[in-house]
Amino acid sequence: MTQSNAFKVLMSSNNVFVTGIPGSGKSYLIKRYINFLKNDNLKIALTASTGIVASHLGGVTIHSWSGMGTIKELDDINFNKIISNKLIQERFQTVDILIIDEISMLDNRFLDNLNKLAKYFRSNNLPMGGIKTILVGDFYQLPPVNIDNDSGSGFAFNSIIWRELDLVVCYLTQSFRHTGGDFINQILREIRERKISSSSLDLLHYCLNKNTPKNITKLYPYNYDVENENMAQNNRLNTKEITFRAQKSGSKRYQSELFKNSGVKEYLKLKIGSKVMFTVNRPKDGFLNGTLGEIVDFVDGLPLIRLLGGKYVRVNYNSWTLEINGQILAKIAQLPLKLSWAITIHKSQGTSLDHAEIDLGRSFAPGMGYVALSRVRSIDGLYLKSLNKMALILDNRISLMDQKWRQLKSH
Repeated sequence: MTQSNAFKVLMSSNNVFVTGIPGSGKSYLIKRYINFLKNDNLKIALTASTGIVASHLGGVTIHSWSGMGTIKELDDINFNKIISNKLIQERFQTVDILIIDEISMLDNRFLDNLNKLAKYFRSNNLPMGGIKTILVGDFYQLPPVNIDNDSGSGFAFNSIIWRELDLVVCYLTQSFRHTGGDFINQILREIRERKISSSSLDLLHYCLNKNTPKNITKLYPYNYDVENENMAQNNRLNTKEITFRAQKSGSKRYQSELFKNSGVKEYLKLKIGSKVMFTVNRPKDGFLNGTLGEIVDFVDGLPLIRLLGGKYVRVNYNSWTLEINGQILAKIAQLPLKLSWAITIHKSQGTSLDHAEIDLGRSFAPGMGYVALSRVRSIDGLYLKSLNKMALILDNRISLMDQKWRQLKSH
């Protein structure tokens, strides 16, 4: 489907699923749609499943917008806590259009819980409480972290609300991201079709033998490798190291659980020149979970960070709490940052990179290689550290759904 035809579908009253190949302009289409509606006094919630994508769009994460945050189960306690929040109530009651990007990374339970909240807040039993809903993403990208690999039941399209929404499919097929003879596009297309040509394999092996330049982003399958790479790169900087120690209170047992669940470092070692990623959503302060930048100075003991877009942000401490039935059992405060010379392939989803070194020799899930390769704009910027067979495999269940969406697409 062309961009113009997809735009016409978005302008209809239908709920819509926008999908297509990497770099086909899904986010561009959504931005164009929003800009067109600015003068119509419609309230639009622009959200995404990850902070990186949300920051690129100028929106917030759906977890933050909905009030569900990191909640895994919407039990009575969590449900009552959310519905008593006046700000969340106002969001649901006043929004006209809800957009969720990178939908593949949300599981079916989250979407059904979102639907439950929407119907309650709006006192309306229509799908999503009558909110026009636009879902955006490519399910060939990585699935939710907690997906059941055996049953596949956790995919967003297996939610009850997916069926209720009666989504019109906009399937985009032209790529605008990739350059360099369209070789990356060729490889991605062949992975989707599960027919890797000898010429594509030759290209990938060529990228295995290239000398990797210094200081380019590195993508790894495992957190362990990311941690080691970031520590090594930080240690190479000749600038003074400043250690930020987390402030903590409450039960040590719950403190430990809080550190684990939040990903916060008890000791965070930073320098001028450190590449960092934000780990929380603070749109009023200019950053979201996943926003990338580099420390350029320390002002009054706090890091001054230049974001990728050129904006400067001075970051302060953030608090995380663990509470049950309104009682705070543990609390920690730390800078919402982590080093980012290297990031996991999972975290890279939603980024576009001019250059990247990618380790695909230990790919452990279908779609991992597809996601990593689609991050790079051209074959010239692709440097492979290693490669295995799993890197070129996609989930058969997604292939079947993708064929169905191609057939259902609006012309």
